Amino acid sequence: MAEPISHAAIAGGLAYAAGQSFALQHGQFLGAAPEAFVLGLIGAFAVCAWQDAFDKPRKTYAGIFLTMLIAGYGSPAAADAISHYFVFLTKENLFFILPLLIGVIVPILGPVGFTWAKKKWGSDNA
Repeated sequence: MAEPISHAAIAGGLAYAAGQSFALQHGQFLGAAPEAFVLGLIGAFAVCAWQDAFDKPRKTYAGIFLTMLIAGYGSPAAADAISHYFVFLTKENLFFILPLLIGVIVPILGPVGFTWAKKKWGSDNA
């Protein structure tokens, strides 16, 4: 007898495979590093799992996706800039630590920045 499997599990697996394929292929095409996407995603998951600012799934997914994009596109540029000013740090060493660092810092700074902006400019009608 075959094991029962739900259609949701099949659809989830196909969506995951399609997303991974899209991120890896188009990430290289558009100039981002696929490894940086994955490392930023890991860092964002680690922070968003326990942070109270992400109380709804929609906010959590948006924060993780934005962090992944910032890590994917920002870490190669940041590695170039940092290795240019600090010659003892190489791009290869920075390339794997920066996306993880960006993935941890951006989900923390986002809600803090929004709270600061709300206090500074007010939100009477929000």
